[in-house]
Amino acid sequence: MGVMLDRDQLETFATIVAEGTFERAAVVLNVSRGAVSQRIKLLEEALATVLLVRERPVVPTPAGEVLLRHVKAVCMSEQAVMTALRPVLRDGAFLPVAVAVNADSLATCCARC
Repeated sequence: MGVMLDRDQLETFATIVAEGTFERAAVVLNVSRGAVSQRIKLLEEALATVLLVRERPVVPTPAGEVLLRHVKAVCMSEQAVMTALRPVLRDGAFLPVAVAVNADSLATCCARC
């Protein structure tokens, strides 16, 4: 099996690109600047490539652009799934949906954005 992408690392990566700096991303994510740096360091190590050009504003490298497209596609897919799983009742309340998932499936779950 290939590299499993970490959900927090992907969210952090996308937030840095959207906000333009590690500092603003830390504020948006409500974590320390050090936590943001550590997540990106680990993500870049896992993928064995540099993902961000550390300028102001921070911009993705070509590899980072590929990853950013992936993160956006996963987000869109998750939004579609959430919409499909939220059937609305007559009174406008959402119908709760119970889902059973085994541990193996959780261990191979896609990263969240």
